[in-house]
Amino acid sequence: SVTVIVDDDLTLPGPSLTVSPIQVGWHVADGATANQSALLSIGNAGSGDLVVGLAEDAAWLSVNPSSGQTPFVVTLTASPTGMAPGDSWNAMLEVLGTAGALEQRIDVPVSIAMGSPFQSEPEEQLSIYLPQISQ
Repeated sequence: SVTVIVDDDLTLPGPSLTVSPIQVGWHVADGATANQSALLSIGNAGSGDLVVGLAEDAAWLSVNPSSGQTPFVVTLTASPTGMAPGDSWNAMLEVLGTAGALEQRIDVPVSIAMGSPFQSEPEEQLSIYLPQISQ
């Protein structure tokens, strides 16, 4: 005989910081100056309240809003002003969630690049030799 005991007293996990997407990047054409933007979703996969602050380490990147209580959406804006063709700028966005004494941190890589993603070295002069067949 088997005895199964079912208990509905579930203990929910504490707050668990989530960020989506986990990285953000843009690729702009040579000479582009228009700001680029992307949305970042900040959430809590656990229970309880989670207050989140965001900080970036680059002058070309801005975050709005820079803090909030989960869930909320953040707009990242990148300015390519000052970039030269072939430039690639990288930054790290720090997302820090706090719930009482508990702190959780997720770093989100952010990048912007200018120029063709298919750039290659200058073409070399190629010669093709085909065999001559006579009958």
